[in-house]
Amino acid sequence: MYGVWLILTTVLSFAQLGLTGVTVGVVKLVAEEYGKNNIADIEKYVATSLSALFVLGSLFLGISLCFDTEIVRLIGLSGSNAILGMRYLPYIGILSMYIFAYEVINATLSGLGRIDIANYSQTLIQAIPLVIAIPLLMLNVSEIMSMLIAHTAAYIIISITNIYKIKTLVTLKILSMSNISYFHFRKLLKYSGSIFVSSVASLLFFPLSKIIVSRQLGVSIVPLYEVAYRASSQLMTVYSMGLRALTPEISRLSGISDKSNDNKINSINAKAYKLTILGGTITCALVYVFAELIFRLWLSKSFNAEIVTCFRIMLGGTLACIVTLVPYYNLIGRGSINPVVIYHCISPIISISMIITLTKTTEITLNGIALSNTLGLTTGTIFLIWATVKSNHKINKQINQTPIIE
Repeated sequence: MYGVWLILTTVLSFAQLGLTGVTVGVVKLVAEEYGKNNIADIEKYVATSLSALFVLGSLFLGISLCFDTEIVRLIGLSGSNAILGMRYLPYIGILSMYIFAYEVINATLSGLGRIDIANYSQTLIQAIPLVIAIPLLMLNVSEIMSMLIAHTAAYIIISITNIYKIKTLVTLKILSMSNISYFHFRKLLKYSGSIFVSSVASLLFFPLSKIIVSRQLGVSIVPLYEVAYRASSQLMTVYSMGLRALTPEISRLSGISDKSNDNKINSINAKAYKLTILGGTITCALVYVFAELIFRLWLSKSFNAEIVTCFRIMLGGTLACIVTLVPYYNLIGRGSINPVVIYHCISPIISISMIITLTKTTEITLNGIALSNTLGLTTGTIFLIWATVKSNHKINKQINQTPIIE
């Protein structure tokens, strides 16, 4: 049943591709207008983004209602599992629309200077479903319904809390139709477009790989892959949540091209690289050693040794991702989006190509999929570091050639 739920949330992951870049754009543009105390434009950006995503969510809901049979067959469900999938697919569509609204609210809060609360919200979104789902399961509510109620309740609770916090900072009229602006939509889309292109390929990998696991190894193996992948990803997220503050700082310092600011950027990067390389290596090494103990304590009677091996292979990709964070946020901060686009394409293309090759040439295994994921991420990391070095060399050359005006 958990496998069926995970496959259904894969559909949700595809729907959320529409969010990619939009939330980043909302954070940036809301922050700019808040610094100018321009409340009217903040209202327009928030209302316009909510309206655009409502249309996108409605479109996805319509597709899920009209093509439920085809979607369920595509994601690898059959028999009684397919019946369950068609029953709950419309609810997944409705949930996706609410998640769109939540993400815009959270991005608005970040843009208003409370990125700390936005980060806490992302943590609570992971924790609240656990707290709600357990008693529902103990009351014999069906497994998938329990997960659906728990996740929906979590998003509602956090959204209400974040809206209250926004109202303590500034009064916004975001439900007024007059605040929907084509000009602001175009400006939001212009900034978000590059981020969208750079992230779509990367975000597609995990849903696609889960579908491959479902079709090649069976839906019962999907939870094993999910647990190993999510656990390894959470390690990277610990570093990512802190280091994403590099982007606005690098952007601020690189706004004026002079030697002193460039030295400050180099100093910041040196400390950040030390944290990611040294700290990331120690973290991954410790988790590698104690992986079996951790999973035995976590999963208890549901423990499966395949998860440990799969997870340990994926730790290589996790370390690569941690090391990538510094060049990644630097390039975005400096406005060099093209290398980021290529990076997000290289990793999933290599990973999926290797997985497809394995399915054609040999018997595919869970560990083979994990290894493909790790090699794809490592290749992308090498490219991004090279691109950052090249970009920094070009910027330093421009600074050295700029005449000093006294």
